[in-house]
Amino acid sequence: MTEQLATADTLILGRVTYDSFAGAWPEREAAGGEDAPMGKALGDARKIVVSPPVPLELVSAETFETGVLHLIYKPAG
Repeated sequence: MTEQLATADTLILGRVTYDSFAGAWPEREAAGGEDAPMGKALGDARKIVVSPPVPLELVSAETFETGVLHLIYKPAG
């Protein structure tokens, strides 16, 4: 995953994921352990944080050869 982050220009994160990562990646980088490079990559990356106006349900997910992840959602319920 660190390799993918190193080549990413921008990360798109949901609000819940961002909130959980934001509290963890500075500590991971500072600790200097095996996941320190990932913590640095997450901390350095430009981020777009999205929050849906309604609950969503994942319909499908596909990763292309280029490393692009394509997710399709629909309103839950």
